[in-house]
Amino acid sequence: MQDVPFDSAQGTVTLQQQVPLFGGQETVMAVAQINVSDYLALARAFRKVEKRACWLAFDAEADVLYVNFHQPAKAATDTEVTDDDLVIRYDGEEIIGLTILSVSQR
Repeated sequence: MQDVPFDSAQGTVTLQQQVPLFGGQETVMAVAQINVSDYLALARAFRKVEKRACWLAFDAEADVLYVNFHQPAKAATDTEVTDDDLVIRYDGEEIIGLTILSVSQR
């Protein structure tokens, strides 16, 4: 595991990695900065939800967050759409996942 610089004042981690260019002969240094504070806020939010395993996937283009309570995700036999754009997915009587629409507007 490589050491990554953490800027506690900004709450960010900066990652640097040599990435091959097209053709593979030359490389370039790629730098990515991740706002760790946002992920820590997400971790704190998880303390408030039901204690069960879940898997998350965010589709930024569709602005949708998928929450699955099984891995791999089960196919839904029924769904319910609430007034606040939440899709509850069922397998029989069991809630197997949630689809949260319009995430950026919440």
